[in-house]
Amino acid sequence: SMEERPIYIVDAFTHSPFSGNPAAVCILEKALNPEAMQQIAKEMNLSETAFVYPLEENRFSLRWFTPTVEVPLCGHATMATSYAIITKTKLVSVESPLIFETLSGDLTVIPLPQQSVNEPLLLEMNFPLGNPKPLHSVSEPYTDLLQALGAPLDSKILDIQFCANTRKLLLIFEELQSILSLSPVASKLLEITLPGVDIRGIICSTRSTTGTEYSAYDMVSRYFSPWNGIPEDPVTGSAHTVLGPYWQKVLNKKEEEELKAFQASPGRGGEISLRINNKENRIFLCGTATVVVSGSIRLPKV
Repeated sequence: SMEERPIYIVDAFTHSPFSGNPAAVCILEKALNPEAMQQIAKEMNLSETAFVYPLEENRFSLRWFTPTVEVPLCGHATMATSYAIITKTKLVSVESPLIFETLSGDLTVIPLPQQSVNEPLLLEMNFPLGNPKPLHSVSEPYTDLLQALGAPLDSKILDIQFCANTRKLLLIFEELQSILSLSPVASKLLEITLPGVDIRGIICSTRSTTGTEYSAYDMVSRYFSPWNGIPEDPVTGSAHTVLGPYWQKVLNKKEEEELKAFQASPGRGGEISLRINNKENRIFLCGTATVVVSGSIRLPKV
């Protein structure tokens, strides 16, 4: 008889289906061999497929595969997995933190208490705090950058910073419209060389949300990572570990004060709220998710 396991497609960092960042979540009973996991991830063909099984109470093994390789860490798929476990299985008591054993060590996801059944279930993860620093080696005009990003050439870049531990370049734009109208050319982005930095992703952000549909947010961003095979990512946890500390300083937010962020990927988009613990050098990312597909998948005979 063929073995089947429950599988879900979950949109993370959104409460509206068909937005946010989608991941597949496969709920296993025990370890599955990596070739089989890779085959399933290839079949699902989403940016990540998560494979999870219980170890002991509220403790799980979690691995993530793209259609071609296993990856050591994936924030949105961890959010998706937590949401699926809490809402679709009997494996956990809702109030308790979930602990995932992963290639990047233990990750903890905390379900926040719901005020009412109608409210979205909020989940909080924490990550190492990014550390963006001004790049003094780059000066105007930023013509090459703007052209590679497909930005309107009258776009004004106010600040350029680089976070060495995440290898992300952070570009701060004056106008929201510049961010919304970016249409990067991946091959041109890959050709960008800046002195002394090894770029693996570009975050474009702005605070100019007043009087727009994004006025509820402290900042809006988009994220491009053709270096990792992702021309544009719908909603990116790791980018917000860099955006958080940058905007905390600029907007004079106190420690632990909430920052509301929107990632405006065309046609999808999602929201994350951020809290920073400077003493511990951690950032808390909070969001919700929604299940869009529920089914079962045959386990490959490998």
